[in-house]
Amino acid sequence: MKEKAMALILPGLGYHSDKPLLYYAKKRFQKRGYKIREIVYRNLPEWSEDNLDILADIVTDQAEEQLRQIDAESYEDIVFISKSIGSVAACRMIEEWNKKWEHICFTPVNLTVPLLQPENTMVFSGTADPLINTAELKKVCKHREIPLYLIEDGNHSLETGDVLQDLRQLRRIMGIL
Repeated sequence: MKEKAMALILPGLGYHSDKPLLYYAKKRFQKRGYKIREIVYRNLPEWSEDNLDILADIVTDQAEEQLRQIDAESYEDIVFISKSIGSVAACRMIEEWNKKWEHICFTPVNLTVPLLQPENTMVFSGTADPLINTAELKKVCKHREIPLYLIEDGNHSLETGDVLQDLRQLRRIMGIL
């Protein structure tokens, strides 16, 4: 029997699915009848700019292995909900995916940008995120016609330091999803 749809959560290293962006995105899709599956990374090296490529490879390998274990092929469509380094894995997996898909990409890293697929993707990033070249992200999204939602002064968690503003932004983001 085929399942209708699955939302696959690919978190960042320190930003797990119990944090606001992923927690509420997960709840939004669960309410719509999506089966929620979460990727859990294990035994990862510590993050540094020098090993980001290696880290992305390990995260991708672990995500692909876990996706095989949950029999993703039995789903008619999938929503990849990714954060940070998880967005690299999501983009790589999408390249191989041959069914209906969407990608909600929260705070991509520089490695993600050239991998972003032009169809069925939306990106959320902060203008004060030190892990992304915002100018390059804007250029690629514009060229590929990918909706890009920039949070002014938002960091790598899309937070600005103003709690009430952050809550308004979170509500706005969830409304877009």
